[in-house]
Amino acid sequence: MGGIFSGTPTGSLGGVIGKLTYGTVEGFEVRDPAGVFMTFNPAASKREQTEKALKAAYEYRKKRRAWFEDLAAKKKDAKEPKGSDTTKALARCLDGELPLYIGADSRKAIQGCLELSDLYRVPMVLHGMTEAWTMAPEIGRRPVTVLLSHRTDRRGIRPFRNPNRTQPHGWSITNAATLSQAGVVWGTVSPGQGVVTGLFAGRDLTAMPMEACFAVRGGATEKEALASITLTAARILGIDDRVGSLAAGKDADLLVLDREPLDYRAMVDLVYVNGRLAYDRSKVSLWNHIRTDRSKGMGPWKPWGPWPELRDARPPDAGGGNGGN
Repeated sequence: MGGIFSGTPTGSLGGVIGKLTYGTVEGFEVRDPAGVFMTFNPAASKREQTEKALKAAYEYRKKRRAWFEDLAAKKKDAKEPKGSDTTKALARCLDGELPLYIGADSRKAIQGCLELSDLYRVPMVLHGMTEAWTMAPEIGRRPVTVLLSHRTDRRGIRPFRNPNRTQPHGWSITNAATLSQAGVVWGTVSPGQGVVTGLFAGRDLTAMPMEACFAVRGGATEKEALASITLTAARILGIDDRVGSLAAGKDADLLVLDREPLDYRAMVDLVYVNGRLAYDRSKVSLWNHIRTDRSKGMGPWKPWGPWPELRDARPPDAGGGNGGN
């Protein structure tokens, strides 16, 4: 997550939100730019940089609103306020036009982000959030959404691992469920940051339903977990007008599965992207041998491919002792 959502203490505008369109780049780009990315460091000097950047955006937004009022009043001396690209982008975050992504793992870092949210009334998308479960009510009272990995923190931290800390700390599989109880909106992300190209290319992309399953294992409902990789995730990214659910006017991205989406045995039979059939499992030799109709049970396991013939074949000298000797 840190590599994907990295930024600077003062924020940086960039990134592109795209989707896999398979075989074409048409319709790949969903939104550009993706948002403003910021790193939060509790250290005094770094936090001061962040506060200064948000304050500049806050003041710019007030001046811009006054400028719009002058334009509406047709004042001849109306002048557009000046500001850097980052300041203008952060002002859009203050207005909710762009997501502001901030990484925060520890309770101290999360608390610092919440204080900035209170001070500048800025909506935030916080990611990492290892210790969010320890302060869920405080998060739930702010305009903050969360991106979570449910299996483990990337450093493998577990609750109460540090003997020098008496209060709850570290990672917990109940993170998502605890946040839900506090009214916090959360989406699911995978622990990995890359796309695997070796062996079965893209197998890492099939991990999202499994990640959601771990949220259920921690106490979240199946409805919340499924939404966390579909509609809720789209809302957090600000692209739910295009993707995330089946509705008129959206992109018509569909999955047809042979089981419930969070069933680990589920196979994808058909994939439609932008209304176009992009994948048909019956035509893919890697997967089409797996039975789709399971209404009559799976039956005994049978090897796939030439293995039965090889198993039954006898070597040329079978039963011949030592051949010609």
